[in-house]
Amino acid sequence: MVKAKNIEPIVPEPPQPQPESVIEPQTTAKLMLWARAIEVYEGASKSWNNPGALRSKSGPFLKFKTYEEGFEALLDYLKRAATGQHKAYPKGGEHTLLEFQKIYSPSNDHNDPLKYAQFVAKRVGIDITTKIKTLVYLI
Repeated sequence: MVKAKNIEPIVPEPPQPQPESVIEPQTTAKLMLWARAIEVYEGASKSWNNPGALRSKSGPFLKFKTYEEGFEALLDYLKRAATGQHKAYPKGGEHTLLEFQKIYSPSNDHNDPLKYAQFVAKRVGIDITTKIKTLVYLI
């Protein structure tokens, strides 16, 4: 009988986690610029931790525990609008920035969607006729 001398068992390497989705850096930058432009334009109360001045379904402005939570909610909102996953945006990513602003900040709520869209477009480096899907996906 032959005894094995200090043979180490072969342990397979654990699988490397794969990202759920790969977003190109340029797209992430556009999405961030879009969100930051909205944050600047809105100028929402810091105590709300709601940089996008997002409202609940029933109408009042949302308040988040942290700024980061509020900013993530804004990013999620923009992604859903641009990918057809938000009911308020029936054309999904086919909406232009101006069309998006008319829904996001309607004039009947004492907003100026054209002025808002022009502000955002300038900050992001796009035109108000740009389709919002291009702010989330590379086309």
